[in-house]
Amino acid sequence: MIPFRLGGYRNPGSFALLGFRDAPPVVYVEHEGASGFLDAPKDASMFQEHAVRLTEFALGSADSVNFLTKMASDYEWS
Repeated sequence: MIPFRLGGYRNPGSFALLGFRDAPPVVYVEHEGASGFLDAPKDASMFQEHAVRLTEFALGSADSVNFLTKMASDYEWS
């Protein structure tokens, strides 16, 4: 979870980092109408940096649960 109050961040879109023990990482990207794998080290490195940056903004597990619980209670109908 990354609440809006933590400020803006660059959103690289949907992607998955695939790490392997004996091979360089690969990135799977998905966008409207297109998807594919990027295996160039430069591309994988760019998405690894995005993942690290997003992790810096994201709440931890317990804080995410607390945040979602509060959001759900704010929208409950009495």
